[in-house]
Amino acid sequence: MTKEFSLCHLVNSQQPDLAIVIPVNAQGDLDNVLLLLQDISDYSGANRFQIILVVNNYPVETPPVNHISRYRAAGVEILELPELTGHAGIPPGLKARMAALDFVKCRAAVFFDADCRMPHPTVCLDWYAEAFKDPLTQLAYTKIAYFNWPPGVGMWLWLRVHYLWRWTKRNVLRIPTPQGASYAMDRKVKKELYDGGYLADETAIGRLAQSFSHKTVYNGSRPCRILTDARMYENAKPLRMFTVYAWRRIRINIASMMVRNDSAEHTGREHDEPHLYDSDGRRVDVNEA
Repeated sequence: MTKEFSLCHLVNSQQPDLAIVIPVNAQGDLDNVLLLLQDISDYSGANRFQIILVVNNYPVETPPVNHISRYRAAGVEILELPELTGHAGIPPGLKARMAALDFVKCRAAVFFDADCRMPHPTVCLDWYAEAFKDPLTQLAYTKIAYFNWPPGVGMWLWLRVHYLWRWTKRNVLRIPTPQGASYAMDRKVKKELYDGGYLADETAIGRLAQSFSHKTVYNGSRPCRILTDARMYENAKPLRMFTVYAWRRIRINIASMMVRNDSAEHTGREHDEPHLYDSDGRRVDVNEA
């Protein structure tokens, strides 16, 4: 259960220091995002923000009016998109984030997933805002950790492999490793990459930043760490994780290494199965992440 909260004290939609964009999949994240907004409401710094929720994936005739009303009452802007438009090879999360950029009223936007938690909102959001006071900064991101991680040796080993790969990309290959759960970009740069056909999957953002020499800053400190829900792995079997799912992630990573202006034709995302959720908003399939 979430307590009552307000974001009005930190919102300035006309002259924000930074925009906050959060896609909300109406099939599984309507309540999850309330927890993230509650975290953000604890912000006590001097910066002011434009907060946009992109509520998507619901029947046109039955929008989630109660949740949308509660979001608006808290002080955020709502972009209502029953269906997301764009190339079939582009995942829904990226489509939603790109739709919000047309409404952003400052140079940069920070993107979070709806099922994230922000333990230290003042430190984290102030760091993002400060990063873009440098006019050369084009990409910023923080460390991601997980909560609700399923028990078991197989799951523990998978997490170690995941962290090792990210460390190798960042420190050996010198490729930034932003994830959808916590990164920020210069609005114009992101739109140029997307409209130019280079950006079709957020896995590719780091490689694009490396290729185009975008100034990137990273904060791996614990106070700036964002926690993301590991519900995608709840019903996963270790054997499947290290075969079917691992191969899928390898394929996506290989595709993201190639810098090309028709990237949506090569992601393979058009074959993704839709997420399924139970009545509590928990994932019941493990075909995607």
